Amino acid sequence: SLPSGYALGQKYVDGKTGYIYKFVQLDPTLINNALAAGELLVFKASYVATNDVSDGLDATYPRPAGIATAAHVESTSGGATTYCFVLVSGRYATVKTAGASVTGGADSIAIGDPLIPSATIDGGCDRVDKTATNSATGILATIFGWATADDVDANDTVAAEIHLV
Repeated sequence: SLPSGYALGQKYVDGKTGYIYKFVQLDPTLINNALAAGELLVFKASYVATNDVSDGLDATYPRPAGIATAAHVESTSGGATTYCFVLVSGRYATVKTAGASVTGGADSIAIGDPLIPSATIDGGCDRVDKTATNSATGILATIFGWATADDVDANDTVAAEIHLV
């Protein structure tokens, strides 16, 4: 059952930063049985999010859920369900990228690039290809934010402004 006082999909606005977070349930089959801070989550079902890009490509909910701002472990079979708040509006300094799989080649995300979920790297993001359509599925056409700096090559991360509200 849900923690007392919370509802799935509930939004929280941080009065100090203005950032907005959404309360979601983590899918019990996360990649590597865990979620790292900076990973992009996609919806698997209504307010159920996963970092498994192949599991999140559900035709009913083909949209990014938000950015994990802390590490979490998945629910265990028969154990407690894991819930968390994900960032849906605000800046995040280390969003995971698709690394060498980024459209256009490794480390090619530049400041101002629109960001979309990676089609191949779980929990990672890609950039919108300005010369092609990368819209093979609905989720790839869903922009969740913009790069606020060039990506950090060594870390496979990018600073981004997230806007999913």
